[in-house]
Amino acid sequence: MASIQDVSDFGMEVVCAGENNLYWQLSDAAELVVPIGAVRDAVQAVRVPEVSDAVYTDECAYSFTTAENSSGLFTSLRSHCSFGLPHALRDAASSSASSCALYLWKRIRRVPKVKAVTPAASESDVNDAEITKLAIGVEGGFQVEEDRWEGVQELAVALLHRGDKDTVRLFPWDEWKEHLPSSVRDVIVALMARVDTSKLAPLAWQDDPPKESKYAKDLPQLDNGIKISPRPEDWKCAESGMRENLWLNLSTGYIGSGRRNFDGTGGTGAALKHFEETGSKYPLVVKLGTITAQGADVYSYAPDENDAVLDPYLAEHLAHWGIDVMQQRKTAKTTDELSIALNKDHQFGGDRICESGKELEQVTGPGLIGMQNIGNSCYMNSVMQVLHSLPEVRERFEGHFERVYALARGPTDVETQLCKLGVALQDEKFSVDLSKKSNTDDSAPIEPFPRPVIVPNLLKASVANGHPDFSSKEQQDAYEYLLHVISLLERLEHASGRKAEDTSKLFKCLCEQRVECLQSNKVRYTQASNVGISLPIPMEAGVDKVEDVPAAAAAAGAQEEQPSKKQKMESEEEPTKVVPFDACLSAWLTPSVAGGFRSPVTNEYGDVSRRVRFSSFSKYLVIQMERFFLGPDWIPKKKMAEVAVPEELDLSACLGTGLQPGEEELPEDANVAPELEQPDAALVGELFAFGMGSENACKRAVLAVHNAGMEPAMNWLMDHMGDADINDPIPSSQPAVGGASDFVANEEALMLLQAMDFSVKHATLALKNCDNDGNRAAEWLFSRMDTLDTLLAEEENSNVAAAPQESKAEERCVNGKYDMVAVISHIGKNTGSGHYVCHIKKEDGKWYFFNDESVFLSQEPPLDLGYVYLFRRRD
Repeated sequence: MASIQDVSDFGMEVVCAGENNLYWQLSDAAELVVPIGAVRDAVQAVRVPEVSDAVYTDECAYSFTTAENSSGLFTSLRSHCSFGLPHALRDAASSSASSCALYLWKRIRRVPKVKAVTPAASESDVNDAEITKLAIGVEGGFQVEEDRWEGVQELAVALLHRGDKDTVRLFPWDEWKEHLPSSVRDVIVALMARVDTSKLAPLAWQDDPPKESKYAKDLPQLDNGIKISPRPEDWKCAESGMRENLWLNLSTGYIGSGRRNFDGTGGTGAALKHFEETGSKYPLVVKLGTITAQGADVYSYAPDENDAVLDPYLAEHLAHWGIDVMQQRKTAKTTDELSIALNKDHQFGGDRICESGKELEQVTGPGLIGMQNIGNSCYMNSVMQVLHSLPEVRERFEGHFERVYALARGPTDVETQLCKLGVALQDEKFSVDLSKKSNTDDSAPIEPFPRPVIVPNLLKASVANGHPDFSSKEQQDAYEYLLHVISLLERLEHASGRKAEDTSKLFKCLCEQRVECLQSNKVRYTQASNVGISLPIPMEAGVDKVEDVPAAAAAAGAQEEQPSKKQKMESEEEPTKVVPFDACLSAWLTPSVAGGFRSPVTNEYGDVSRRVRFSSFSKYLVIQMERFFLGPDWIPKKKMAEVAVPEELDLSACLGTGLQPGEEELPEDANVAPELEQPDAALVGELFAFGMGSENACKRAVLAVHNAGMEPAMNWLMDHMGDADINDPIPSSQPAVGGASDFVANEEALMLLQAMDFSVKHATLALKNCDNDGNRAAEWLFSRMDTLDTLLAEEENSNVAAAPQESKAEERCVNGKYDMVAVISHIGKNTGSGHYVCHIKKEDGKWYFFNDESVFLSQEPPLDLGYVYLFRRRD
């Protein structure tokens, strides 16, 4: 077993078996450390994984150890979870009374990959292979670092025993597989055939190829006498005279420039205007300069396509205008080539994102450790780096990791994975060796066992468990993910009975909403707990930026990270605006007026005015800048605006006042209780399907416009995204648990749970503990069948006894002075693609730039381009 080196640096005895059968070897009394009875216990405990069973073979459940570690990775033949050596010994101790267990041991040693060089190509030609495809990890596309090496895998059966002297015995798989008990062999074969359950995203990505346009076959072509010159120097835009980015309408022969790009380049949009001015009847255009015998760039302006397309009849369509494809030569870049050029010039390196042109110093060490991007995970990496930079979060998870590990709740436990991340982010062993060349440098030597990195597959899987968006392989909204994690923290603490340690309270402010019935001029004040606020960006209050920075603009669209759909290279964007932060705050404070309010005084529908203020300030204030919106075509777009958010913020003037002298309170109910209007379910579903917000927000919009239709509901929703209660459940007549809480159960979920024979109180209690999620509430109830009455009694008693104490403990905080501590920025055009990075202000007063694995000392953090800001209250 010479190929498997010992791991004695861990202080464990390693004995390598060589010839005899497993049982005979271990029963040799002269050398035996592990009793034969313990071995039999370990063999009897192994279990072949079923198809439905989760297996975790790539990452330690309690650390980020992988098979590329010099000590290897141990996958339990009993639980099918993997462990680094110290945690494997701990697992063995808990596996049976004899503290003995069997594992599949795997280690991967890196060796340089031999690149095939043909006689006609030199080695340098191979290294500098041309990128010809908008793809990642495939031939012709961008190559990931793993393209430089290949792994040599070593496998063995490992017997671990924890006793007075910890013992690890390795039995090479190739030598021993025929001598092992069939039960052990079957488990190992099954594990080797399975893919790790946490691997949600493939490494290789390739842009979707264009589809054939349905308008191509029967495309109308006018006989208007126009003939197009074959000479590129004769081509120009009919509107502006431009000679670049020209598109020929295949139906009319009109030549117009493409739409203006986000950075001001491109054209005047004449080709699109011509399509619209001719009744939107002639949708197909071809980019001049890209025409060859092999094809060309064809685009469809038709609303139901609005994308790059294929035209199988292109040669025939061009011949109508006098263009012979066989005589054409390529003189302009295709849209794919433009994308490739942008990606080649603007990689994810630190000095090319946000702080372009600056020589940034790379840093490393505890608290300055990056996280690997595992495929559209930059949103998660940014949020986790920001949260774990806060001392209270570090204390909660890093300080409790021994207690959490002792519980051994496995790889899918959220608390375990958050503790694991917190410890790793402060662990020196994950620091980068800055003295060595970058791993992306082809001349850098290949290390057999590289320095460990944080590859958060299990973290992503556990936090996203059951969430339809965050469980997917696509890019997601970092702000929504932050809210999800904070909600998860709250459920975590409440479920474990540690409400006093509820980390989510750090981020929750209390907002006061003033509602005025404009029919009766009576008012109602309510309070709601929110995680921060969302500030609108009033573009009308901004001014055009005089001098755009080309690199920053390019970065805003070039840094596309494995997008879920093809980016439109000729998409039209607004010019960059400079909007004052005060204008954003003023827009949030300004009362909004909406219809659809049924007055409890007049019992008639009319207008209502809503105004939001702070009632109590949180320790940490999250501010989201509402940079994303749905365009008229319902395609998500981004507001190209710079908002100079100040590092020091005083929001004391935004404090609510409560009911004022002279104001008359609006009653809760009219003398004759009106029948509640119900939202149209189909309309709500249509709004929700278009990603317009939560289901409750969509219901509120539909009710506000009295089920009038999609467009008015969408307009109302866009105007009220910042309302404090926008995501709250629609009020119903259902009672709160115990009669003392202001919680309102989701009526539909409540009826569903009652249909399962649960009482109203039990169902309401479950919904309260599961954020009104019916599916989770059902699981909650079924898992607590024997204790429901006890839990209900405790809840009712706590509502009565603890209400005064809670109000005293959560004393109103009127100090609205804050200091900025972190910014999460988005690079790209919409939340479904692009790239997220974050800047964090550390205890030394310096800003640091976190871009997945890379961390740099920031010179000029982009405080005017942020998407999510985090402030700490100045106490």
